[in-house]
Amino acid sequence: MSHSSFMPEEEIREQLLQLADFNLDVYRDIFSSEYVYDVIYNHPERLQKLRPILEKLKFIQHTHFIFTIIFDNFWAICENKTNAHRYQLKRALLNQTRSALAEIHPASVAATLIGTDKVVVLMECTGMPEQEAEQYSYHCAELLRDHIMQKTTFSVSIGVSNYCRTPSAAWQAYEQSFRALSGSFVLGYANILKYQQKEPSSGGFRENEVSAIAKRFASAVCSHDAELCRQHVEHLFRRLTIITTDENYIKSYVVLVLSEVVQYSIRLGMDANTLSHQLVVMIQTIFRSGTIAKLQEGTISFLAELIRANERYTRALADRMSVARAYMEQFHVENISLSDLAQLCGYSEAYFCRLFKKTFGHTYSDFLMECRIAHAKQLLQETGNNISDIAEETGFHSFSHFCVCFRKRTGKTPSEYRRTCLADSM
Repeated sequence: MSHSSFMPEEEIREQLLQLADFNLDVYRDIFSSEYVYDVIYNHPERLQKLRPILEKLKFIQHTHFIFTIIFDNFWAICENKTNAHRYQLKRALLNQTRSALAEIHPASVAATLIGTDKVVVLMECTGMPEQEAEQYSYHCAELLRDHIMQKTTFSVSIGVSNYCRTPSAAWQAYEQSFRALSGSFVLGYANILKYQQKEPSSGGFRENEVSAIAKRFASAVCSHDAELCRQHVEHLFRRLTIITTDENYIKSYVVLVLSEVVQYSIRLGMDANTLSHQLVVMIQTIFRSGTIAKLQEGTISFLAELIRANERYTRALADRMSVARAYMEQFHVENISLSDLAQLCGYSEAYFCRLFKKTFGHTYSDFLMECRIAHAKQLLQETGNNISDIAEETGFHSFSHFCVCFRKRTGKTPSEYRRTCLADSM
């Protein structure tokens, strides 16, 4: 077909305007996706070209709020289902959204975006003061959620943007509604999630902090105390949700803590292959968890399994001193008291001290110091970290005390030791 055989653009537009008279609903459905796409991705020139058709179809003129709606855990619901099934489910979400909006707030447009599991709603609140409109939009979202859940029987969450003052800011409103959905991880499913500006997560993971938490978990595991494990987990998750709502941060933090607990169990002498496999499975569970409640439940179950494995192992131990040794090797950066170690092994403090010295030829405090100095040597050789930082990273809370202890056991200051290692490597 030659180029001259194509219908002119104006003629196409005119025919569309005429055809729309026969079945407006069909054309609203077709053009709603284009309209929503152009609004949220800020294509005003495309909207201008479509303006006569949009007016004929009675689309809204302004966007003041944007909702992003999802079936909670959509991909788990659709696991092992066909593309046709997923399409039908998304279409049901769209149809019920439009049906509800026709009653709740007709001045709106809803569409699905190709390749996503979401429905996007543009809402116009012309003539309403901003504060009143904010409250009204939240109320509409609640009614919308309840209608969809009743009709589909699936849980849904809705992210709601802030008030959009200008057309050019609509793309930001869409980003806000989309980001608001991340709050469902902490707050749970079936919530209306209003966008709020979040403070960035507090500067990454501190090694000593993760180690201190893992130490408490490991102690509870060794004591075979499932209730204490549960309490520690609940405390950790309460603290994490105060710090941040960042899903990836929370999940990564939990992975680090549980990895340290597993490392301790391996040091203790438990089967490394079995524990490593269990940890891999747990990490997969962590990153599949759709809510923090599910993540917390999975963490408690994982620690309960570690307790059962530890019970089987320690029944076969001829010597409980190996428990104390593994504990100090793993958590030497923490303050480990004599009473902690004695309780861990089930002995009185006096008996524990005598038995530890008899078993290893060192007092527990000397052995703990050796663990810290060995760690400091490793950091001095393998990193360029400041020496005062190394002191803190290895459990010394006084730089001068670190230097005295290091020289006493190596015959060199930390600086001299580092220079010697550098010279030997050349």
